[in-house]
Amino acid sequence: MTVPQLRLFVNYRRADDREFAETLRLQFMNRYGRENVFMDFDSLPNFTNFEEFIKRKVRECDALVMMIGAKWTDLLREKAAKGDPDYVLIELEEALKHHKLIAPIRLRDASMPDPADIPDWLHPISKLNAPDISPGRHLIDDVTHIITDLEAELVRRGSTREVANPESQTQIQSSPFQPLTIQEMQSKIRTAEVAKNWPEALIWIDQLRQSGHPIPPYYAVELDRREQTFRQRLHEEEDRRRRREVADYEFIFIRDMLEWGASKNTIIAAVHGIWEIDQGYIPDDLAPHLRPLLSPVIQVITPSARYIPILKPGHIRTDAKGVPQVYVPAGRFLMGSDPDRDQSAQADEQPQHEAHITQGFWLDQFPVTNAHFQVFIDDGGYRANDWWSPKGLQWKHTNNITTPQDFKNFIEDPKQPRVGLNWYEAEAYANWRGGRLPTEAEWEYAARGVKSFIYPWGDNYDPKRLNAETRIGRTTPVDAYPNGASWCGAFDLSGNIWEWCADWYSADFYIQCVNNKLIDNPVYARASNGRVLRGGSWRYASNDCRAAHRHADLIGRSNGRGCRVIVATVPFV
Repeated sequence: MTVPQLRLFVNYRRADDREFAETLRLQFMNRYGRENVFMDFDSLPNFTNFEEFIKRKVRECDALVMMIGAKWTDLLREKAAKGDPDYVLIELEEALKHHKLIAPIRLRDASMPDPADIPDWLHPISKLNAPDISPGRHLIDDVTHIITDLEAELVRRGSTREVANPESQTQIQSSPFQPLTIQEMQSKIRTAEVAKNWPEALIWIDQLRQSGHPIPPYYAVELDRREQTFRQRLHEEEDRRRRREVADYEFIFIRDMLEWGASKNTIIAAVHGIWEIDQGYIPDDLAPHLRPLLSPVIQVITPSARYIPILKPGHIRTDAKGVPQVYVPAGRFLMGSDPDRDQSAQADEQPQHEAHITQGFWLDQFPVTNAHFQVFIDDGGYRANDWWSPKGLQWKHTNNITTPQDFKNFIEDPKQPRVGLNWYEAEAYANWRGGRLPTEAEWEYAARGVKSFIYPWGDNYDPKRLNAETRIGRTTPVDAYPNGASWCGAFDLSGNIWEWCADWYSADFYIQCVNNKLIDNPVYARASNGRVLRGGSWRYASNDCRAAHRHADLIGRSNGRGCRVIVATVPFV
């Protein structure tokens, strides 16, 4: 009989040392397998019942690792004062209710919560011996001790569980008498990359940084790029896997409804609800039963009889925050500018080359408006730290930023684009939305399409299709130029405001992507102090509003800068 594998649930506060919590999660994923470690912040699909889903994941786990940072108790009090649900406590209560092993870990010398600050039912946890762990050269040894003690306690409790990768700690440790060379560590990174073992690859990158070997600046940039790429791949794969897991669970109920003889409309509505989580997926065994019901809205895509809804450019949905988005299918296009075709082509837009967008995605139909950004502000966007990157928090705290830049006469109309955002603010807003900023390739593809137009509507400039050249002297409502929409139905990709992209700016960005190499939705490594801006604005000339034009900055807040967000990629396109 097959022995079940050990499953771990990671319990932590998003605003309490999230970066280090992610580092520890990689260690657990490397040992127990990615599918056996649950940590909600990047693996819980939209549209699911959050509380019920995490309770189920707690019940399925063998042990719950409770990560306690320096702000753990303060955040508990803050949520209690605001009357907000505290999911950390909900998870712990569920674990205690079902007699799960709880393993508290103190992060960076944090203290255990005082019994006076926690509910009575949580007092048994305050009596547990909680090891302290910090980043650095001894991290692997510390994690090894924690893993050893955790697994020994499970055995003592009578648990019979297998570990997916029992050699994990041995593989990433080295003898203090024979430390690994740089070449050996580089080889480990490449081996993990070829195997698409992103957790191990990221662990080895961290080990190389912590090894004490001198690393030249140009190689440090390359390490940063590879780390960013690996994290993005891990996030995308985990998102797809978690969506499929949730969909499979919900199809259990569809099977029951078919057995009951539930009405056709009820089943169709239920399947469409699941498709909000995992677009178009139907388990193979259900396809013959569901195909007759769904035939008006599906098409065959594989011999295994799975089906997807027909999504075309311009298909509109509203995301979980109420923001309208358009669907952009995967495809190839010519990225950059050809001087023979576009006399305004700039050096950093050349050479023009074929780019490949490998996954369809949902993009905000309009730049983020004052109304939608106000919801972020009202939800504690500037008070809480949950959605801010470490660099963003540093900028916010150093400059005592508590509100966005207030540009008079630009924020009165709720349908005007929100201006005054620097890159860190745009990134935080995207995180709050559960998405991210688009890459340059994604943004440019949405703007010009497979025909690679110079402007979203074609190759010729038309002042009636956009707000530019200070003709009006300020921004306009985001839906003011419907005849300037791009092929996918996105408005204001030319003019009105500049829009932040995820990429660091590099003047030779295009040089790196030629010689028959396709772009795979890239976010390139830091090559300057600026992030990329696209689209031009009301203050800029027509040449700056071309789809291929590139601009850069980072912390500047002006009345011509905003953003739009990608919330979900669609893996089946």
